[in-house]
Amino acid sequence: QNWVLAVMDAETSGKKNFERDTLLALTDQIRVFLAERALKVIDRSSQDAAMKSLVQEEKARSYKSCVDQSCQIPLGKALAASHLMRSTIARFGTQCATNGELIDLRSEVTVAAGSARSSCDEEDLLYAVETLAEQLVTSSAKTATN
Repeated sequence: QNWVLAVMDAETSGKKNFERDTLLALTDQIRVFLAERALKVIDRSSQDAAMKSLVQEEKARSYKSCVDQSCQIPLGKALAASHLMRSTIARFGTQCATNGELIDLRSEVTVAAGSARSSCDEEDLLYAVETLAEQLVTSSAKTATN
């Protein structure tokens, strides 16, 4: 696959939030896990620089950060990415669901999705994001051959 992937910061889904540092660390791990599986992934500093540029150009629309899904597709295109990866972590009592989707920026449709359940401990979330990355790579490979 000749994809260039922009990985958006992981978000919390639901009422209970995770610390921003934890979400950023999990996002970085997703980025590494995908790169280890031979996907081309845009590095965080390039993505952050493009985001700052996009924010300056679009100040009238008052983007705060690119967690709002409405700005993620324009950011991905500004980065010359072919695909965007979104992830969310939802807490259900002591259990968490880590979900992700790969979006083809040309067609703006989801081409792969995955989900991993774990406890909400940081160590278990690390394993969950690795499982999620593996699912997305496997699922996207199937989509690419169909």
